[in-house]
Amino acid sequence: MEMYWEPEVEMMPADSLKMIQEERFLTLVEYLYRKTAFYKRKFDEIGIQPTDVKSLEDLPKLPLTSYLEEFAITPIEEKLAVDWESVTEIMTTSGTISGITLPVMMTEKDVEEGFNLFARVGRMTGIRPDDIIQLLLPWDVSVPIMKKLASKVLSGMAGRMILDQQIRLAKTVKSTVIFGIPSYILSFIYRALEMGVDIKRETSLRLALLGGEPMSASVKEHLYKETGIEFYDMYGFAEVMGIGGECSRKDGLHIWSDHYLSEVVDFETLTPLGTGKLGELVITTLTKEAMPLLRYRTGDVTMLLDRGVCQCGRTHPRIAPIRGRVYHMVKVQGKIVFPGDVEDFVIRNSFLSSDYQIIVDLPGELDILKLKVEYKLGISDLKGFKKELEKAFEKENSIRCEIELVPKGTLSKTQFKAKRIVKTYG
Repeated sequence: MEMYWEPEVEMMPADSLKMIQEERFLTLVEYLYRKTAFYKRKFDEIGIQPTDVKSLEDLPKLPLTSYLEEFAITPIEEKLAVDWESVTEIMTTSGTISGITLPVMMTEKDVEEGFNLFARVGRMTGIRPDDIIQLLLPWDVSVPIMKKLASKVLSGMAGRMILDQQIRLAKTVKSTVIFGIPSYILSFIYRALEMGVDIKRETSLRLALLGGEPMSASVKEHLYKETGIEFYDMYGFAEVMGIGGECSRKDGLHIWSDHYLSEVVDFETLTPLGTGKLGELVITTLTKEAMPLLRYRTGDVTMLLDRGVCQCGRTHPRIAPIRGRVYHMVKVQGKIVFPGDVEDFVIRNSFLSSDYQIIVDLPGELDILKLKVEYKLGISDLKGFKKELEKAFEKENSIRCEIELVPKGTLSKTQFKAKRIVKTYG
């Protein structure tokens, strides 16, 4: 049975939803110009005043906001739209792209709004009030969010972020839901197998909520067969918290469009694309107080899906599952490769660990894809196995590859986002 957190909003008629968007969009434009030095400067540079913006149709006329070139280097006071006393929470970015974590300011309203939208996603994926949610990440903010959804929540620090302890706790307290970053959840699952724990038969785990990284549908299906766990994506990032996620139909990610506008732009021209065309996701926050964002380039690769009503009954628009990041696209022999494409291949081979890296040793397009992959013990002919893997990968992807096999445990582990792209050139 489909579950909702705010059914009247989630299933709001499209015309009513658009009216709310337009009203909030026009208010946002005025707010940005009046309250932030950063956006006032951007508007003035292209000669646009808030009064020039009449409707949602004017959105493409407004400037894009880039992360590295603008957001990351702009002083906080120029991005902050409220006084310092109104800031009640300071989140941080992961630092995956910039190399450093950056503070993101939030008001009490921003935080409560973020919690509520996260709750929409949680209920949409099927989290029930009687679930026991186990957090596989040390985000303090996740505990009060999850308490909105379920009566019992086990924090990440309950297991001190040690895999063996978290696996034992999952058995002991009979956790039914886990929430974490895909690469860490993969480590959780494979470590459980090494410990002799049959997740399907010895635990009560039934659902995993994923955030922070993409996980392909084929990997989810493979893991479901092994563990009996259903995997669902939520989408968001520190600058905005939760934007949307998957419903029970698993036909794309719903974006909560009463709070966010979503566009997909061409990688090179940055012009908006229609449905079904792969590009970079751009988000505009309609209701954030402390650090609102206009046409923010997320760096995430996806496409807009048809805007009809989903079979789940929700009217909010959908995007395709995130393929990867613009910064992580590797061009090889005229084809674009994402880490997820390699992950699909690695996960399906029982002699390989779940850990791998794509080695990029030259800028620009590559002639051969170089991979570093961990293997498990028990392989007698490594040289022959390597040749078999390279041949199989080339057959599946029509790309030449060179695989370096390293013993399991060689590649560095992380509690957060895995480092899948390693650039070795200056």
